[in-house]
Order: sequence, then C-alpha cells, then structure tokens
Amino acid sequence: MISTDGEFLDRREAGRRLAKELLKAGRVESVLLALPRGSVPVAFELAKAILAPLDVLLVRKLGTPGHPEFGAGAVVDGADPQFVINEDALRMADVSPDYLQEEKARQLREIERLTFVMSAGGQQSPRKAARPSSSTTALQPETRLASPTGRSGAKGARNSGRPARCPGSGAEGGGRGGSAEYA
Repeated sequence: MISTDGEFLDRREAGRRLAKELLKAGRVESVLLALPRGSVPVAFELAKAILAPLDVLLVRKLGTPGHPEFGAGAVVDGADPQFVINEDALRMADVSPDYLQEEKARQLREIERLTFVMSAGGQQSPRKAARPSSSTTALQPETRLASPTGRSGAKGARNSGRPARCPGSGAEGGGRGGSAEYA
C-alpha cells in the first residue's frame, strides 16, 4: 500500500502527492479510471504524472420506487453497459422487475445525456474509452464521499476489461489523506 499522510489544499494537490508516491514505487502500465466529480482532479494529476490514459466512468445509481436515493444497484456506461444489482435492496424496497427495467433505461438515457454534455454538446469527437486490458493495471482514485453503490458499479467496470491487476486506490483532497494499493 502506498500512502500519503497529511492535509491537502485540494484534490489536485492530493493527486500530485499520490503521483510522487506511485512513481517512487515504480512505473507500471496503467489506466486511470475516475468517477465524476471528486476523483477526476486526483486522477488527472496522476495520469499526467505517470503518463497514463484517463477515462471517466459514468455510474448512475438505480433508485427504488419513492426513494431514488436508496440504491438497489448501479449502471456503468460503455458500449456494453454493466449493471450491478443489490438483491437485498431489491427485496427490502419491494422493487418489481418492470420497475427495475424502467429504472435501468432511465439511467442509461441520463448517461447518454451526460456523455453528450461532456463532449461539448456533440462538438467534440466521441470520447475513446481508455479501459484496462490484460496488460494494464487499473487505478481508480476515489473520494470517500462517493456512494457505496457508485463505487460498486465502478469496481465492476474496472474489473470488466480483465486488467492484469485491479488495485483499490484512494486519494482525497479537502484536508484528508490519500492512498493507493497494488493487488
């Protein structure tokens, strides 16, 4: 585990300090995967320092009827969107299969909208996803403020490209420490 202790001015500083620690540990073929919004500044600084591609993972929570903030799962963007479902949450919230299908479709539409917005309203080329392969290590900085549902969805996406290693990593600004682990 690589760790940076102490206070940070912001997430970008956390990313720069974590990058120094990663570089001390040795260069690995990596892909940085970031969740909007909090981990993007950290991942940007890491990617810049270690010369690695950066991709933003759009993950949307699958809410439950009447309680959209209670996550019954998550959907992750991509050519083949992935779904992570929490069966216990489905049972607790009494979510019907029809509702779940409608919620999946609604969140996929929202991911499409966000992708369009991120490409400057279609003015930029569609983004080319930098996803892990069998010869890379996926690094995913995350803030502890991210929801457990979003983190679960991102973990599923991170693992889907079958990277050689999938370390959990964390870095956080706003006065908190950061760390990165190699599996």
